[in-house]
Amino acid sequence: MIQYYLVNSRHSQTLSKTVKDESKFSYLCDKYFKSTSALQNAISTLGIPSDNPVASKKEKDTAAKTYYYFFFSRPIVDQGSPQNHVIKHTEIGTITCTPDELSKMASPIFAKLQNECENEAGCTGDLNTYDSLQLAEAALKRWLDRWNKDGKLSVKILRP
Repeated sequence: MIQYYLVNSRHSQTLSKTVKDESKFSYLCDKYFKSTSALQNAISTLGIPSDNPVASKKEKDTAAKTYYYFFFSRPIVDQGSPQNHVIKHTEIGTITCTPDELSKMASPIFAKLQNECENEAGCTGDLNTYDSLQLAEAALKRWLDRWNKDGKLSVKILRP
């Protein structure tokens, strides 16, 4: 059952009732449920009532923390066609900073991803952050396995 992704059973029941499409639920799990604050973020985004306190935006913006991160870029559409067959990602990096500083660090890398896009239909640009190196390594493997499951895409390391 797809509910195993969620830690809090009350929220998992609410979310599974809200999102009945298994592929959409799987996408939500991949995107939002892999970090320690992901469940609360998804609940807030979907407008699901919760009794868990949420930090204010000001508190989040000024608190420095250590991020383990990687950037990931893939074809926007038609993955695997001769014109759209390149995945690029960075090595896993580490930075201790505020969310604003993280955003400033990411801007030039996003620009580089777009400038060096080799897919005719365009490329995505994703910054993925985690609380530990082990979580980041597992996530990078998941991303590569998910988007290059048949091994037909060319995977390249982007050097920032």
